[in-house]
Amino acid sequence: MSESAKTFFDRLKRCDAFNDESKIKGKKIVAIACAVGSGSGTEETLKAIDTLNYFLKTKMYARIPVTKANFEKQRKAIENAMKLEDN
Repeated sequence: MSESAKTFFDRLKRCDAFNDESKIKGKKIVAIACAVGSGSGTEETLKAIDTLNYFLKTKMYARIPVTKANFEKQRKAIENAMKLEDN
């Protein structure tokens, strides 16, 4: 995860995790981690987003690791995630 993304997520967690009136709580989220090269950073990034998901009490709908090796396969998963409707 980039330093600026980590800073943003840390701040979001600090500001909203213990807010009983949070507008984020209960929202469905899709985590997409993209990496270049070997793609080894995708799982670490998704783990960080899992932690954020836990603290913000959001609903993880999908975790999609994307690397240059699996991009075409994951493209369908991303397209499907973009079509999600609130129930």
